[in-house]
Amino acid sequence: MGKSTPAAPKAPDPVVVANAQTQGNIDTANAQANLNRVNQVTPWGSQTYTQGADNGDGTRQWTSTVSLDPAQQRLLDSSNATSQSMADLGQAQIGRVQDAVNNPINTSGMQQVRNTPPQSAVDMSGIPQMQTGAAYGQIQNQMNGAGRQQSQVASGGQIQGQMADSGQIQGSVTAGGPIRTSINSAGNIQSGINKTGTEDYTRGVSGGELQRQVDMANVPGMVGGDALRGTMQDSQKAAYNMQSQYLDTSYQQRERDMENKLIQQGVLQGSDAWNREMQNLGQQRTFDYNNAFNNSFDKGMSAQGQLYNQGLASNQNAYGQALNNGQFANAAQAQSFGQNMQNAQLNNSVSSQLSDQRMQQMLAGNAAQSQQYTQNANDAAFNNLGQQQQFGQGVTQGNFANDAQAQQFAQGGASMDRANAAQAQQFGQNLAQGNFANNAQSTQFGQNLAGMQANNAAQAQGFGQAQSNAAMNNQVSSNLYSQGLAGAQLNNQAGAQQFANDSAMRSNQLNEAYQAQQNPINILNALRSGSQVTAPQFGNAPGSNVAPTDIAGLYNQQYQAGLAQYNGEIATNNSNQQGLVGLAAAAAAAY
Repeated sequence: MGKSTPAAPKAPDPVVVANAQTQGNIDTANAQANLNRVNQVTPWGSQTYTQGADNGDGTRQWTSTVSLDPAQQRLLDSSNATSQSMADLGQAQIGRVQDAVNNPINTSGMQQVRNTPPQSAVDMSGIPQMQTGAAYGQIQNQMNGAGRQQSQVASGGQIQGQMADSGQIQGSVTAGGPIRTSINSAGNIQSGINKTGTEDYTRGVSGGELQRQVDMANVPGMVGGDALRGTMQDSQKAAYNMQSQYLDTSYQQRERDMENKLIQQGVLQGSDAWNREMQNLGQQRTFDYNNAFNNSFDKGMSAQGQLYNQGLASNQNAYGQALNNGQFANAAQAQSFGQNMQNAQLNNSVSSQLSDQRMQQMLAGNAAQSQQYTQNANDAAFNNLGQQQQFGQGVTQGNFANDAQAQQFAQGGASMDRANAAQAQQFGQNLAQGNFANNAQSTQFGQNLAGMQANNAAQAQGFGQAQSNAAMNNQVSSNLYSQGLAGAQLNNQAGAQQFANDSAMRSNQLNEAYQAQQNPINILNALRSGSQVTAPQFGNAPGSNVAPTDIAGLYNQQYQAGLAQYNGEIATNNSNQQGLVGLAAAAAAAY
């Protein structure tokens, strides 16, 4: 059997990872501070940095000191003296400013703004009133009467609603004799066969034992756990040591070459150009060492994967051979099972043939019983046929008597119909006379309605003419109102233009007065501002950004590698179990 289920790798301790990452960040911050605190010397002065005490959290305190060049220092002293003199002069001008503030501006001689009230309504004198209605004559809404309509017809006589009695109807038939409702028995029906000798069936077949599991004795275990982790670490160390040895020698030589090159170019040690070139070389060194570490990590992972793949291939090869051996054994068992199954089917075929023969004997006996039963049924049917014939003759006699009664009833109905037809003719004549009278009344009503409509049409014509006259009067009023409104708007525009002109002139006069008042204040502000010494301008020192080591990422990569190895082992175990399940399913299907 294979190895037991592997244990999942232990996740990194977050406290340990956080502490390591924090210390790495502090070291990186200190390194960046050391690289970026560059002392500067310019024609105007210098700026120097001094390292102080520790802050208590691993970081350090720094002090920046700016010193002016002697010429700039003398200029600063002169500027301070000039500023003091100008401040004294400004103090002497306070009296003029006080006078300007205390004396208000005199606006008596300035342009006055004329404000003509706008015309807010149109002069309606001479404009005729609007006509809101037109009336002309009365409308006729009633007609003269045309006479009464005839709403009833005189009776045409009594209608005959009954006929004379035509005799009794025969409602029953003489019985034709008893009817046979059952058939004489024809004997027993055989419902089962003799099963002696027909039950010797073969119900079970065996082909030998199935191999339900793969023999894992010669299958090598998977390579994983500490073996893979040790291989990865050894490969990483070897690769990094080889690259770091090369980089150590290379950068020692490159640093000497860089110093010689800068000295030959006349660059002083400690100058900005010297520090910038050496700093660039340091950044390139850090970048190359980081690349060496990353490459060594990749090579360690590659060696780990190669070892794992070799172990996996060996395990799968041996497992495939063991699986083929199990399948061959089960194929032999399936062949034995098939042969035993054929023998059982032959034995069961003999038993089935004997059962069929006895079934045919039973069917022959039941066929004879069915023939006897049919003959008895035909005898009963012949008896009932005779009874039916006698009953039919009785029905025919009753129908003949009822036909005679129906003929008598029809003759009485014909006599009643002739009497009712005469009554209907008389009613029709009375109805025609009533319709003639109503038609005459309707003609009179139509003539009265036409007269009323002619009168209303004349009234509508007069109303339309009066309405046209009112519309013409209203149009004249509307035109006169529009003309008055346009005149009022023109008058208002002229007043607004005059107001704008006066306002502009007064605004200019006020601005001149304000400027004269504020001039002493502006002179005082100019004396107070003065000229200032320009502070030393320092060039931006090239900043150095040291990338912190991703300690948490390295912890996580190591954990992910162990987790990938664990998942591979789980996948292999699952594959083995699926192979076993497949063998078991094949064995069950064959059985």
